[in-house]
Amino acid sequence: MESVVARAHACLALMLFARRAETLATAAAVLALFIASSVSAHYFISVSAVSERRIAYVEHTKYDDARRHAVDAWNALREVTIAPAAGGEVVDLKWADVYQSDVYWWGFYNSYSGTDLIRLNTYWLDKSYAGLTTEKGVAGYELGHALGLWHNPDSTQLMNTCPACADGSLATTPQVHDKADYYERWPKVAPTVAITAPAAGALVRGSVTITAKATDDVKMDRVEFYIGTTLIVTDRDGSNGYKAAWTTAAIGNGAKSITVKAYDTSSNMGRASRSVTVDNTMPVMGVVAQSLVMHLSV
Repeated sequence: MESVVARAHACLALMLFARRAETLATAAAVLALFIASSVSAHYFISVSAVSERRIAYVEHTKYDDARRHAVDAWNALREVTIAPAAGGEVVDLKWADVYQSDVYWWGFYNSYSGTDLIRLNTYWLDKSYAGLTTEKGVAGYELGHALGLWHNPDSTQLMNTCPACADGSLATTPQVHDKADYYERWPKVAPTVAITAPAAGALVRGSVTITAKATDDVKMDRVEFYIGTTLIVTDRDGSNGYKAAWTTAAIGNGAKSITVKAYDTSSNMGRASRSVTVDNTMPVMGVVAQSLVMHLSV
């Protein structure tokens, strides 16, 4: 797979050279070569730095503003969490600066069996015609590769084959086609949720605790509890399961619907519902009381 990524970066290098030399014919030829190599409407690759919908990274780069911008831009899409590696966590990706004057690439992503690598080439990025916009474009583009996205032939997209061409039209955040490819590669997945108590069809009265179990492939945000269409509790903790206290006397007797909605940090929502019957009718004591009076009067 590395040879495929290397071939794409070779196309990028030639494109950069063509732009610098203003050789439009060469640029067109390289773009045609890339388009001919595309096999579908979506542009992504099988390798990535993602592990369980997360990229844990370490960084050794002076382009901190560009790196932060790239991380924030891709995190805004929410299906993969990109964050600094926590203590003891396996590192998925490393950012590093290199100085290579004998190549035409400004940034390069390599996929390895262990920690993947993004290299930012200071030889090109420190040129006077580069600047922060170019740095952001290159960092975002290479991080897109780490997410498993491929080169996109649309010149308005962040994942275009020429992200480092400092001509004023550089995208620094994911655009429409970038987002479509991202969500094709990392589809939105709703949380799974189940009501664990009370049981379906149960007869309930007084104060009742509704409990639910909810999980997500990325990260849970909250669980909302409804009686009918009325929200009664929002639980964001979940450390000991999700729960809600329900005072049944406040809504009257009869069949009631309990609905639980579970949201993840991407606003994907899963739901579960069941019906119970509320009966807070006091026991009728008239017959018992009459019997007791008759007994005492004898």
